[in-house]
Amino acid sequence: MDTPVAQRPPEPFRLSQPAINPRLLEIFVLVAREGSMKAVADRMGLSQAAISQSTTALEQALGLELLDRSVRPPAVTMDGARVLRYAEQITAKIREFEEAMRAGGGRPYPLLRIGMINSFVALAGPVVLSQLRHLADEWSVVSGPEATRLQALVDRRADVIVTSDDAPVPDGIEVFPILSEPLVAAVPASYSKSVTDLNRIAAELDFIRFGHNALMTPRVNAHMAQLGIAPTRRYHFDTPDAALNMVAAGLGWAMVTPLVCVRSRLDSSSVRLVELKPTVSRRIYVAKRRSDRSDIAHHIRTAAVAALKQEILPRLKASYPRLVSRIVLDDAKKA
Repeated sequence: MDTPVAQRPPEPFRLSQPAINPRLLEIFVLVAREGSMKAVADRMGLSQAAISQSTTALEQALGLELLDRSVRPPAVTMDGARVLRYAEQITAKIREFEEAMRAGGGRPYPLLRIGMINSFVALAGPVVLSQLRHLADEWSVVSGPEATRLQALVDRRADVIVTSDDAPVPDGIEVFPILSEPLVAAVPASYSKSVTDLNRIAAELDFIRFGHNALMTPRVNAHMAQLGIAPTRRYHFDTPDAALNMVAAGLGWAMVTPLVCVRSRLDSSSVRLVELKPTVSRRIYVAKRRSDRSDIAHHIRTAAVAALKQEILPRLKASYPRLVSRIVLDDAKKA
C-alpha cells in the first residue's frame, strides 16, 4: 500500500543543473517586481528574449516553475514566491558586498585582532585606539607574549601586531617602524657609588626582575652574559611598576626601557637611569601580513608616532631629559 503523499518525508532539494548564478537571480527578482519582461529588458538594456531565456534557465536549474505564463502578465507561482524571498536576500547581500569592496578602506572591518606589547598598550594604546575606533566595529586587543610575536601573524592569530620581536621577519610579513629606545639600568637614587660600572652594581645590589616578557628577557640576559654578570635573583614581580617601586625603596636594581619608566610614572628623584655600554636597544614596530591591506598598519603607526611626540616624550623629557635624545622615532613609511 502506497504511503499518502501528505505523510511522505520531503525529498532533498537537488539542482537539476548547476547553472544558478547571481545574474539569473537578479533578473528573476526584477521580473517579479516589474511584472513585465519587456520592462526589465528595457531597464537592463537587453532583449526581451534574453530576459525570458534567463528566467527559463533559472527554472530549469531549480526544477521549479517560477512564473505562470498562462496569464498576462506572467504571475509568480507559489514556488516562485518562495524562491523570490531568498533571491532578494542573496542579491541584496551581493550588492552590499560590491559596495564594500568599492568603498575599500572607507568601510569599517567587522573585527580587528591586534596584538600590542604591554608598554605600548599602557602608554599609546588609549590614544591610538580612540583615534582609530571608526576603522572596526569590534576590536580585540591582546598583550600577551604569544599574541605579540611575528609568528602570531603567520598563524593568523592576529591581524596586526605592535611588537618588539627581534626574530627574523618571516616571508610574507611587512613591518612599519615606530621607534627604537635604549635599555637602561634603574638604580636607587640612594646608591651613592659610581653607576658607570654595571658589574659593581650587580655585585652590590639584588637584581629585580619583573613580568615574563619573552621579547625583552633574552636581551637582558644576553647583555649581562656579555659582561660576565650573574646577578642575584632575589625578587621577581609581575609588573614593572612593582619592580621600580622596589628600586626606589633601595632594595635592588632592574633593567628597563625609558617608556617603561614613563608608564610607571616613576619619580625621577628616587631612581637613577643609567645607559648601558655597549648600547642595547629595542625596536617597536607595527607588523602585518603582506597580503592584507596596509591602511590599518599605517593608521596605527601614524597615531602612535603622534602620541609619542605630543604626550609621551615630553613627560620623559621632564624627568630624564638626556634619555629623550636616545629615543629615535622612525618617520619612514616602511622598513
